[in-house]
Amino acid sequence: MIREFARHVVSIRAVAVEGLRPGQTGLDSVLAKRRAGERLTIHAFRRDELMSFEVRLKRAEADTCVLAESPGARRRLLDRWLGTRGG
Repeated sequence: MIREFARHVVSIRAVAVEGLRPGQTGLDSVLAKRRAGERLTIHAFRRDELMSFEVRLKRAEADTCVLAESPGARRRLLDRWLGTRGG
């Protein structure tokens, strides 16, 4: 939802979701903990102006997917490529 919204707004940067900064994990991590239908307040800078937006989250479209690396997968591939055993 936020990405869709941001596509329509030039140079927007979210600084807070429900009054809290997203932190190092980022906006996607914060939003992943929420459910479709929830209403949130987003504070963001657009150009140099602080703005406040009320948004309602929606479920991802059926054509949306998320790829994530399995824990240890990179190490297993490296070990296999090097011909070594992990440890």
